[in-house]
Amino acid sequence: MLTQWGIKGRVLFLALVPALVIAAGLTYYNISSRLGDIEQALNERGFAIARQLAPAAEYGVFSGNRDVLARLAQSAQQEADVTAVAIIDGNGHTLAASGHALAAPARSEIASPRPARIENSAVLVFSAPIFQSQTEVENYLDPIIQTTHPAQSEPRVLGRVLVEISCLPSRTKKNRIIFNSLLITLSGLAITTLLTLRMIRQVTNPVMALAAAVARIGKGNLATRVHTNATGELATLERGVNNMAVALQAVQDAQEERRAILATVLDSLDAQVYVADMDTFELLFLNRHAMDTFGNITGKLCWQALQGKQNGPCAFCTNSQLLRADGTPGEPVIWESQNSINQRWYLTQDSAIKWVDGRIVRLEIATDITEHKLREQHIRDLERQIMDSSERERERIGHELHDSLGQLLTGIAFLSKSLSRKLAAQSAAEAGEASQIATLINQAVSETRQLARGLQPVEVDEDGLMSALEALAANIERLFHIRCEFRCDVPVRVKDNIVANHFYRIAQEAVNNAIKHGKAKHILIGLDAPRGKVRLSVHDDGMGFHPYLKGNHSGMGLQIMRYRAKMIGAHLDIESDPGHGTLVRACLF
Repeated sequence: MLTQWGIKGRVLFLALVPALVIAAGLTYYNISSRLGDIEQALNERGFAIARQLAPAAEYGVFSGNRDVLARLAQSAQQEADVTAVAIIDGNGHTLAASGHALAAPARSEIASPRPARIENSAVLVFSAPIFQSQTEVENYLDPIIQTTHPAQSEPRVLGRVLVEISCLPSRTKKNRIIFNSLLITLSGLAITTLLTLRMIRQVTNPVMALAAAVARIGKGNLATRVHTNATGELATLERGVNNMAVALQAVQDAQEERRAILATVLDSLDAQVYVADMDTFELLFLNRHAMDTFGNITGKLCWQALQGKQNGPCAFCTNSQLLRADGTPGEPVIWESQNSINQRWYLTQDSAIKWVDGRIVRLEIATDITEHKLREQHIRDLERQIMDSSERERERIGHELHDSLGQLLTGIAFLSKSLSRKLAAQSAAEAGEASQIATLINQAVSETRQLARGLQPVEVDEDGLMSALEALAANIERLFHIRCEFRCDVPVRVKDNIVANHFYRIAQEAVNNAIKHGKAKHILIGLDAPRGKVRLSVHDDGMGFHPYLKGNHSGMGLQIMRYRAKMIGAHLDIESDPGHGTLVRACLF
């Protein structure tokens, strides 16, 4: 309960309670000791009067002289507070009395050799035995009697003296002592209380003012200052609180300035910046660009407010990729995506950072690249048109070579062969030359057909790609004398002849690179369609190359393969290690 009190109540309690306990203890001790002294003095006085009166009354009791006893009783009554005196014999008969009559005690009490005290409501009765003296004059004069009658061990009780003393004066004195003691104690407590209250005003008021100031500072009111006119340690504490408020105000001003600078920088970015909780997906911060695009959606879930039409977190969420195994922030993730709400394209960089409250959050910076995407798509369309025109021109030239020039050369070869036979029949010297001309023309026909097939390697039908790749593998084995296989376990049909030609060109470039640069001895060309996706692979056992050559510093052949894959919307992946060959994959989604 004490912990719920204020500082005033605590100080007052701690100051007054010990003083109250000490004062009560001292008062009790003083009263009890003083009252005990009065009680003891009264008892000693009563017993002293009775004991003094008892020897004096021995002669009168022994001799029966009542006048002597009466004078003794009257003389004893003259003592202060003595209200009655009685002298009785051993039988309980009153021999002399002064004052009112006193009741005789019992025979057994009369015979007792010890003094006694009887306490009534307002008086005390003290009694003392009257002993018979054991010394007799005859004993000193007659040694025979002294020998035959030795002194008795206990004196004989002749009677008893009763002295009644009033308790009223002692009680009055006791009451006065109690009153004075309590008055002194209460006065001391009153003075202590006044001093305590003064101390509270001098100590606790500044402390309470400091506590109130600290509370206001804790609530953000850093303009608070304390002026209590305190001295000593409290003045030092007051200066400390004021200096702390000044320092906090300076820190807050600096933070506000930095926050304003950061907000200005973030709001001036031509990108959407937001921060989201990685566990709850709650949006914690958005810059002005993001608010202009999506509105003030702070506090909402990112996958609801930024994407829409979803029942849960995005399938492409990068949260799991941003943290290391120990839960600390990892490397940023950069990716492209199209927003499902405004259909805009964004280049996004996601990073895990520590938020102001210590938790790990996701920082996303999304730059609008829609115009770039449109220009890129336009360039890709133009490039595809150029490639299509080039392929069509290749096809036309191939047809011309095959149909026109090939036919003419075939006819010339036939005429040359006929001429060679006629000259040989005539045994003409020119027969050999004519035969050589016919042979050369046949070689020209074969080269023309090969050239025409190179310009249009893939037939127009759906199985043309498989036939062209099989023919490519056979030609490689025949021309370069290395092992080159084509493997297609399940027929893969490509209806788009342009796509098929690009796949063929990619395979042709990969094979040429394996022979020319990799010095491969074994090449495997594969074609399959897992889950309906056309996939081409070229694997060789050549020398391979370093991974950094797969970037912008790669050769023209790799760039051409990437370009062709990009033209048909395929993904090209190249894996290579020095001394372990190269694997080229092209997959059409």
